[in-house]
Amino acid sequence: MSGDALDSGGLQIIESILSDADAQASRIIESAENAARAAREKARIEGERGRDESLAKARERCAKLYAQELATARIEAKRLLLAAREDVAERVLGQLEERLDAVRRSPETYARSLRNLAVEAVAAIGQPEVVVRISPADAALVGDSFASEVASDSRAAAAGVSSVTLQLEACDLGGGCIAQSPDGRVVYDNTYRTRMQRKRRELRAMIVRDVMNSHG
Repeated sequence: MSGDALDSGGLQIIESILSDADAQASRIIESAENAARAAREKARIEGERGRDESLAKARERCAKLYAQELATARIEAKRLLLAAREDVAERVLGQLEERLDAVRRSPETYARSLRNLAVEAVAAIGQPEVVVRISPADAALVGDSFASEVASDSRAAAAGVSSVTLQLEACDLGGGCIAQSPDGRVVYDNTYRTRMQRKRRELRAMIVRDVMNSHG
């Protein structure tokens, strides 16, 4: 998770959350291992003293107990780590949303952002003619040359785009734009809202992967 999205105070909070969660997870694993070792020793002693149960059976029973205890502890540790990392992800996304709101309140900054998003979107469509849909208020902000500027960008040209047509939406998109082929069959939603949804899915996948690879 990028530190660019957080101030120093936010980073300290995140580091504390993750550190505490990892420490708790480690304690859960350690406690389970200690309990399993104690149970194994008890089973060994009982096996040596018992008349009807052989030492081999006692060891087998202890091994199963150890595996069960450790598996349960690892599941709990992963659950705890997952919750902590999801908390961190929501903090990061919350600050990103705040920054996007700030960008949209700055006409000059937002105009640059919208142009970049439009170029990215038409390049994703990758057809000679592309329609870009934006909010009416945004159209007034970027000016009449917006479509031609997007089409002439090197990134759009490299993707095979030669013509961009601007289309105004009936409602506010909440920032960003939507690009589509002229027939509407190919659509790329590059609004702020959808970008945040994609980022949330990416973070979720990354979190699950990291947690599953930690603590066994």
